[in-house]
Amino acid sequence: MVTNISEQSTELLSVSPKEAGLRNRCLTLLQQISQVENTNLDDLVWEVSFTHHRYKNSKVVLDFAPFCQSELAFAKTVKVLWETDQAIELSPVVFAKWLFLELVQDQSVDYRCVWLLDLLKMLFHYLKVEKLIVLTEAQLPDFFSLLLTHDFDNNRFVKRFSIPAYGSRIKLFTLRSIYKLLTRHRVRVLLNQIDITSQNKALNEACLSQTGMTLTDYKAGGSFDFLGLDIGRHYIDYCAEFFEQNITFATAVSKTLKQMKTYIEGIGGLKSGTISRLIRVVANMLQLGQQPKKYRNGRLEHEKVYELELMVLNKALTVFQQAYNECVIHNKAYSLDVLNAVAADLGVKEFRLDTHEFIRAMLYTRFVDGDIKSRKSICEEYKSVILTSDFANGAFKWQLDEFDQVCDKYIAGFTIEQNEVSDLCKKFSTSNNSIKNNNGLKAFLSDVEAAGITLFAAYTGWRASEFGFPLSAISVEINKDIVDSSYTPFRFYVNWTASKTSGDTALRREITQSTAMVANQISQLNCAGAEDPALISVTISNKNNLATRVEKMWLRFPFEYALFKELDELEALNAVKGALSADKRISYMRLNKKYDIKNSLAQEVIKLRNQLRHGVAKLELSKRSYQKENRSTARFSETLRRYKQGTLDTTSTNLLNESLSEKTKSHIFSNDNDNDNGNESVFRSETVRGIREEFVHDVLKVTPHAFRHIWAEAILQRYRGDVGRFIRANFKHIDERFFMAYLRNKEVKSIYDVAKRTTINSVVQKHVASLKDERRSYSGGFDRFVSKAVNLTKVVTNEEYVVIANKIAKERVIDIKSNAWATCILRAGTESHAKCSVDGIPQRHNASPKLCLGCINADIINSNFAGIVIYTQNDVEVCKNPNLPLSIKEFHVATLRKALLRIAELKVNEKSSSYDDFITHLEGVISDVDKEGHLNG
Repeated sequence: MVTNISEQSTELLSVSPKEAGLRNRCLTLLQQISQVENTNLDDLVWEVSFTHHRYKNSKVVLDFAPFCQSELAFAKTVKVLWETDQAIELSPVVFAKWLFLELVQDQSVDYRCVWLLDLLKMLFHYLKVEKLIVLTEAQLPDFFSLLLTHDFDNNRFVKRFSIPAYGSRIKLFTLRSIYKLLTRHRVRVLLNQIDITSQNKALNEACLSQTGMTLTDYKAGGSFDFLGLDIGRHYIDYCAEFFEQNITFATAVSKTLKQMKTYIEGIGGLKSGTISRLIRVVANMLQLGQQPKKYRNGRLEHEKVYELELMVLNKALTVFQQAYNECVIHNKAYSLDVLNAVAADLGVKEFRLDTHEFIRAMLYTRFVDGDIKSRKSICEEYKSVILTSDFANGAFKWQLDEFDQVCDKYIAGFTIEQNEVSDLCKKFSTSNNSIKNNNGLKAFLSDVEAAGITLFAAYTGWRASEFGFPLSAISVEINKDIVDSSYTPFRFYVNWTASKTSGDTALRREITQSTAMVANQISQLNCAGAEDPALISVTISNKNNLATRVEKMWLRFPFEYALFKELDELEALNAVKGALSADKRISYMRLNKKYDIKNSLAQEVIKLRNQLRHGVAKLELSKRSYQKENRSTARFSETLRRYKQGTLDTTSTNLLNESLSEKTKSHIFSNDNDNDNGNESVFRSETVRGIREEFVHDVLKVTPHAFRHIWAEAILQRYRGDVGRFIRANFKHIDERFFMAYLRNKEVKSIYDVAKRTTINSVVQKHVASLKDERRSYSGGFDRFVSKAVNLTKVVTNEEYVVIANKIAKERVIDIKSNAWATCILRAGTESHAKCSVDGIPQRHNASPKLCLGCINADIINSNFAGIVIYTQNDVEVCKNPNLPLSIKEFHVATLRKALLRIAELKVNEKSSSYDDFITHLEGVISDVDKEGHLNG
């Protein structure tokens, strides 16, 4: 429950002589903006008519009620000096009313008044959250970042889908005017003196870090849409799946087209028409699997052309087969499906953090660079250093030649013979609609390139200007870090310019092996030379080119994403009345085991799927074109005309009805003068733009800069299970050394700080929502805190769950830090109780299982299981070592007891038997130490 600050908050001021002057001033200002209505100064909600005659029937609603709540009470009272030179103490709501009225005097009443009031709410709430009473120059970049990325709704900050227009928010925030007013009445809170230069500098910094554009561009109408990890991870998974499925075929097509063009043009004596015909023969085979047709008339020259076509076709089949089989080794070998299959055959535990990295390293030394480090030494180091316990070791009896045999089995299954090329081309033509159309091959290759570039952008969070590097800029070195070199033997670097960071000086930045492989695959797709740009077929330094690539797959994503399609199928099977066929029953059992459709996480994905598909329908309607009688093209204006006349199709009409406000719909159907040439069916262009913006304002979209935010959130959640399949595979092994190098950049740190706030809200919301689920994958001190908070407040409705989650995220959580074995969610008031605390101050850089697993701030989920297994490995080894004294073992067995408790909690909450082997293993180790102690005692 939110609490009232004051029961007297609705009464502005008494009429004592001391306060009469201020009250009269407020009454005068209120009468200026409310000339029609008899608005009561003491009411919490004011409804005031617009000033402009065109909108005489419209009103603005000014709601001061939130200022009565604790969430906006940055100070209990505010002292204001009036004419009597005596200070008047005002409650936050009274102070807000006076401040608002002073700021809007002599201004027209319109929506800007509401926007200004919203800004004051955000300022009050920001100060309360940050435990401040005054905004200083130091906090400006952070506060402006908040204004750009969030709204204030239901007494909390809510992340926006897109940045607000400059004129609707930032322009209204005139710090100089506010400070002058406060100084005149000797108000010592809310705002310090900040000159316009400092304000613009801070705002420019916020614009660059949060949107990738300058303040000048933002003022000129630049826009940016936010796409956080909760949504972005699904788009990244879709693009990665599309890229993995198609990169081998696409690369073979690209290489075949290039080589065959050179080959055909090298045949002597051919006319240009014949050359074009032969190139089409190759293209038809690649696009549709078609063979050239023999001429019916049997003329000699036609027979010769036909023989030439067969010769060219045969050559093309050979080139394609060779190119495909070369690509399949490099591409399929590194796919997640193959990595998982190899791990399973070798007996490597699937849950391990290091499994994929180890297998990738082995494949790299086999197929790319065999001289950098011995494959045998990599294999032996991994087995001896990491996999030493009975639980982890399992079936690790294989040698290097057996590893190669397992890999060959899966890679060989993808190679093709020449007589299989035509069928393969037909298969891809059937599964990819873009191939069938005109310029199908070109469109298909562009789609694959776009998917790969999107994946690279997600893995790095780089700007467009940083994408121009060639493959020669990528280097690989032996990892000299003792801790992780056993499963990550190599480190990859890009030595290239980052104009906004290092200017024209090359900057050496680390990337993951997965990122380096994606760059290599895209370079091969584009047949790029060693010094050509690796990532794109045209200049990527132009940010519009990068935007085109990352947006390219967006409209297809909601309908082709495998996860969404499987949920479609499961919902359809659930809806079937009567018995299912044998095949459908098998599908139902498989999907029902994979997805708990009643679970809060599954419901969240279903809601997102529906929202995305709904958004695509709105975008398509907003861009729909119509052919007019004079052969000109009309777009949204024609849609509105038909909507007004009642001739628009039912589906589109329903979309407009549910998306537009009642005021806008009333405006469309009215017969006022807001039209051109006196024609009631023709709207002014500015009206059309305004209605279209309202229609699509909540539609989710993707931009290149969004991936910088996604990258920051992925870093914070890299050990959590709900970050996406491909992000998890790329980020889960990254230690703090890797990303801290990026955070030294001030802009990236600003993005990271905003991402931290978003991540805290997301993590807490999901945690609280999971309490309604029958099976939930949580344990640890933070889980106990959340469960207790919900039980004590007797939460029942969904709205109450949201309220308690917001309260925890805003008022209790101070910071978040990701570790492999647990996420540290530091809460206010727990600093001295944290297990890592020294002299009452948490030392979270000392995080370890021995501290975190018993800490009240530890948030442990099922994906932390792997980290617990790996990072308690040393404790297990010590406890099992017969040569070590009991006094040393007792220290380590304490950590194992905590690990056992946390895993047992996961097992109970998740109702899963997947933890049984490890639980049995730990119980055995602990029991042996206890027996040893009993014997020694």
